Amino acid sequence: GWREVASEQAEILWRGDVVEDSELDPQPGVGWGVGFGFGHRHSGIGLRFWDPAPVKEIKHYRLVLEAVDAVTGRVIWHAESRERLLRDATPAERTAQVDRLVATLLQKWPPVPSAVH
Repeated sequence: GWREVASEQAEILWRGDVVEDSELDPQPGVGWGVGFGFGHRHSGIGLRFWDPAPVKEIKHYRLVLEAVDAVTGRVIWHAESRERLLRDATPAERTAQVDRLVATLLQKWPPVPSAVH
């Protein structure tokens, strides 16, 4: 079984981190136009101006948890939350969310060896 020991006695060390990703969110642009027509079907003059829509970058943060071999320093297991961390959370809300996410990620521990085909 697994038990908690001092880090110098551990075979596996746990590392948690927060990773950033972002998405682009186009904002509405501004434009105006002027036009008039006269004469036959295809006669007319038009003028249009358009300010391209600005794009806002929205950053998101997710929790990462890794198990590291204490001897080699090699990552032996890696998990990332799909849920984004709350942006405007209080410390209590953030702690509760991180605790819940860690518990969810650890449901996948220990890793199941892949079958050899």
